[in-house]
Amino acid sequence: VEYFQRAVALDPQYAQAYHMMAMTKFGGGRHKEALQDFQTALSIDPQLVETRYMCGIVLQNLGLFRKAIELYDDTLKRKPDHVSWYTKQIT
Repeated sequence: VEYFQRAVALDPQYAQAYHMMAMTKFGGGRHKEALQDFQTALSIDPQLVETRYMCGIVLQNLGLFRKAIELYDDTLKRKPDHVSWYTKQIT
């Protein structure tokens, strides 16, 4: 996480650094913090489809299923061949 914090300190508009920092936090079970970083990355670059998808995963893990579904649906609209969606469908 420290390296990604340094990266965003040098360039606060570096969306990929926020994404990777969020992935690291998510892997460590820090889901709420990860969600904040994913959302920051999306605010910088709304076209980051994988970041949008990962927001959905975090929301799902936090029990926010409707919001997760919205992000999964949006991911699929932006990238119809995003295969991960088909393995994460929620009913």
